[in-house]
Amino acid sequence: MVNKTALIVHSKHTKEYAKLVAKNYRDVEFLEVRRPPTNEVLKIKTDKDVIIGIGGGSVIDTAKVISKDKRVIAIPTTASGSAMTPYATVWEKNKKISVPTKKPIPKNYEFPIKLPVNLKSPQYYTASPPGNKP
Repeated sequence: MVNKTALIVHSKHTKEYAKLVAKNYRDVEFLEVRRPPTNEVLKIKTDKDVIIGIGGGSVIDTAKVISKDKRVIAIPTTASGSAMTPYATVWEKNKKISVPTKKPIPKNYEFPIKLPVNLKSPQYYTASPPGNKP
């Protein structure tokens, strides 16, 4: 167990994974994301030591925005690419806004637990370069 506190951002599909990851921290708070982040997310504050995002692009972007000046640990479950950029997409009145985050790129972290791999997308969506269509 790590002697740190954590905010774990997850979706309804990654809730069980979030519970597994939570076992590694002293004190954990959970935040379930149900839609892409809006400018309301910019107002969320946390006193937790670590922000962890487990899920797709909306979850990882929400974790990055909430983190402010803290490092984010990203556990991506899709190939959205949000775990690899220093920007988060936030929606404001049906318009996408790109928000720079203070920590450049989230850490992709290997936990001492095994999370099952379950890709629901066809392999060609995850394995092919942009522009290639089946």
